[in-house]
Amino acid sequence: MLFSIARTKFPDRQLDSDQIQAATHLWVNWFQAARKSVLLRPTPYHATEVRLWGFPRFEGTKLVDALRRATVGPGLTDPVVELLDEDTISLPMPFASFVEESPVGRWVQGLQVPPFCGLAAMIRYTIAEWRGEPRGKPLSSATLVLVGQLQPGGLLAKAAWAADASDAWDRLCQHAVWPRERRFFKELKEYHESGTVHSGWNICFPTRAEQRRRDCLLKLLVVLPGNNRLRQVVFKLVFFTALLIPCLWLCVRVPIRPLNIVAGQMGVTVCLLMLAAVVVRELGRLHQVHRLYHAAFKRIYSRPLCRRSVRLEELGFDIDPVVRKVSQEVEALGGRHYADMCSDAATAKRACFRVYYMPRDATYLSIVLVGSATTIHMFPVRANMVAHTFFTDGSRFSTANGGTHSKKSVVPYLLFQRVRHAQAPAEVLACHRRAVDKLIVEGRTRTPELGLEGLPERLAADHEAVCREKARRGYVSWWAAVREAYNLERQPADVGD
Repeated sequence: MLFSIARTKFPDRQLDSDQIQAATHLWVNWFQAARKSVLLRPTPYHATEVRLWGFPRFEGTKLVDALRRATVGPGLTDPVVELLDEDTISLPMPFASFVEESPVGRWVQGLQVPPFCGLAAMIRYTIAEWRGEPRGKPLSSATLVLVGQLQPGGLLAKAAWAADASDAWDRLCQHAVWPRERRFFKELKEYHESGTVHSGWNICFPTRAEQRRRDCLLKLLVVLPGNNRLRQVVFKLVFFTALLIPCLWLCVRVPIRPLNIVAGQMGVTVCLLMLAAVVVRELGRLHQVHRLYHAAFKRIYSRPLCRRSVRLEELGFDIDPVVRKVSQEVEALGGRHYADMCSDAATAKRACFRVYYMPRDATYLSIVLVGSATTIHMFPVRANMVAHTFFTDGSRFSTANGGTHSKKSVVPYLLFQRVRHAQAPAEVLACHRRAVDKLIVEGRTRTPELGLEGLPERLAADHEAVCREKARRGYVSWWAAVREAYNLERQPADVGD
């Protein structure tokens, strides 16, 4: 699964290997300052992990071997390099005492050359405490996270944040800026140049009890990004409703006592306010999702399809790791590049389509690249895929791994399926091929290659048919907005529906 962050503006700080090494020293200094007043302190240990993604899947094993050779050095003669999944390589260093310095600076220096240069990278430097040897769950932990792109000069940092033992802050900072990010980069620069260490960072190094309190407050007050948003909302509603019952009981308990009434009324007020806040926030979000999708679909389906050629360099996509990754995977499958196009009706500022023709399946594969939407920018670029197969009877079957949670097309002869579990071109094409084979068994015949002129004409004709139906039925329903807001997947419908 490809990791991506969203920001209104990236800091784009160029960090060389020495500055990244200085970041780990600064993190240690802040940790020691936070623990200075603690009696009977546990034993601290530190660990480093570098994650890389944005490489073609067929090069994963080769990159693992190359990374193992590039990171061999003093204190690490046999580095453990592994594939976390088919898209991510992990280079971890186990927990060690502060006597052993983190090798992250040396690692980054070795990753500034091909085939690693240009990949997206995440550096995680963790300080954790145990009573004795580092076994089992730590008493506390604090992680400094740096995300960026490897370049010849080091790491072009796109984001930084502090995380703890839970994944709450990682999920939150994937879509929101860490409040101390700007201050962190400023103090890192001062420390690297003059060795100055500023105070005021104790909040980044909570104890185990403080971490538990933070996690509880975060679960009760914040809905974290992810696929379980509906479950989080239901939990909050059930929790505050259950808490409301004993508060009401205190108000009517016999014998009636003023202290019980005051405590009960305060509890009832807090519970009702929290319930109202959850309901109002979610209704507001549903309204916003519906409004945004209605505006986007109206803009797309209220005008003819007009696409023009574009160069990836114009959008800054030529250096993006995900664009290169997906393009190389499609070409390795035998795809023939048709064109790079963008739509005048697109709702994203930086977006385009890379169109490939797959001769084996007589299928067109469009890679939808989105670098920014309204004021939000993504790193790396988000890539969704849509496969089209045309038939001689005028019908078309499409397979997409992104988009909204629609059940089926509004035009009967435009069939499609959505396969959100498919993340690679090979997986999308495999799902598409199985569905097309069923349609061929039913008696349909594939259309021969349409060519560079015939394809836009066919897509424009299909687009006009969808525009007519959208104008008649409406662009988006409230139930579709609910499914999109809470990521409610429908069971795939039969391709013959």
